[in-house]
Amino acid sequence: MKILTELHYLPGIEFFVNLLIAEEIIIEACENFQKQTYRNRCNILGANKIERLVIPVKHNINKILIRDVHIDYTQRWSSVHWRAICSAYGKSPFFDYYVLDFENVFNKKHKFLFDFNLDLLTLCLKILKLNKKINFTTTYQSDDYNGQIDLRDTIKAKGNAINSPYFKAFPYIQNFGKHFVSGLSIIDLLFCEGNYAIDILKQSLHSNEQNSDFHC
Repeated sequence: MKILTELHYLPGIEFFVNLLIAEEIIIEACENFQKQTYRNRCNILGANKIERLVIPVKHNINKILIRDVHIDYTQRWSSVHWRAICSAYGKSPFFDYYVLDFENVFNKKHKFLFDFNLDLLTLCLKILKLNKKINFTTTYQSDDYNGQIDLRDTIKAKGNAINSPYFKAFPYIQNFGKHFVSGLSIIDLLFCEGNYAIDILKQSLHSNEQNSDFHC
């Protein structure tokens, strides 16, 4: 089974649950950049609230190919994001296991948003031990892409998301608060649950899919 999806910045748990059923990930590389989406933002859980981390990008025209979007380093977003991540998760049970890997990606200072997101996705898949073949679109199609399951823009940062047929949030112990908070980046799960993260993802797979064959 092949899943067609856009790239996110430190994707949320739902994003990775969707990937559980996939043998191959087809990443949308021929779309135009869309503002106010998870393409350049993610959510983490701080001591007092959900914190939204947004990567500033350079775009002087209305339409720009996602692979051509430059990260704006005139703003000190990278250090701000990294401090926020360390503040939120520095005392998490598994923070020390993964912090250097993520820090190395942040320190590369990628020129393009697409490359930065892909590097982070590759790292997360490696930590989760999800062996997925990754390919990229060569043209953009507004409808179904050669029969793959099209999950583009089903996870929205604003507005109503399309209900995923594969995802149902499964609570786990988080750093802050008495009530479980959903919609967070995968790093919340990784830093809190470590090697057990993959089990949480499987528990978050909709019951209709849990009994089917999915490929990890």
